[in-house]
Amino acid sequence: MNECRTRITCAVLLGLSVALASEGQTLPPKTELFIVLDQETCKDVADVYVAYNGRDSAFLARREPPDSCNWKWTTMEPLNPDITPFSLRLGGMGRTTCRRAEARDIRHLEVTFTRRGTGPVVKEMKIEGPNVAYLRDVEVIDEEDISCGEGKRIPGTLFDVQFDVEDLRLQVFEEKKAACSVIVNAIPSLAKAREWATITIGPKQLAPAAVKQALETRLCFAPTFMPVEAIEESLSQPKRSFQITVTKAPPKVK
Repeated sequence: MNECRTRITCAVLLGLSVALASEGQTLPPKTELFIVLDQETCKDVADVYVAYNGRDSAFLARREPPDSCNWKWTTMEPLNPDITPFSLRLGGMGRTTCRRAEARDIRHLEVTFTRRGTGPVVKEMKIEGPNVAYLRDVEVIDEEDISCGEGKRIPGTLFDVQFDVEDLRLQVFEEKKAACSVIVNAIPSLAKAREWATITIGPKQLAPAAVKQALETRLCFAPTFMPVEAIEESLSQPKRSFQITVTKAPPKVK
């Protein structure tokens, strides 16, 4: 068992182990997550969606009570607060970093967020192309944050993308996992994409980005001294080309 982070978590897990051993019961059928946003993070937010355990799937939480900065989300599976990262999509208003929850008791967790991204928000990003993985690589900003990666496979649609708190990696190298692949939000054509724009990112854009990021040690492998042309050729067999459609959120009204 992982080392307990807090006394209450230790007590919860110990109590659960005793109950299961003595009664032969299965794990609790559901977990309730209580979400708290501070006033600044909560401002103008109407909908909160929960992503967890490294999956880029977001589930709608319910606001309780109405007009508060508190939400609740229920899942029909047990969650271990010591190892489960949570993050939020804020309904077109951006996203948060990742944090772990504290245990109230066996079936009730609570997580507090005090920051969301401050950069431009891409409300929807539709990616089409070869069936490879993508990863939303989320950085640590505040002390309570944890690094995490949330991903799926292409084709797919990403919601509430905010590049000041995350990098979007596409698995363009067959032998490398998505966490070690090219960060495409650094490619100028995507960074400058306008509302409703559809752009193509292929070997000509990916190869120079891969060289630059490797030299900056932003990939998982040693800096490469292969010429850009050689990498471009390797990405053409099979061809790595992606069509990305961007729908940006409307600007905030001051």
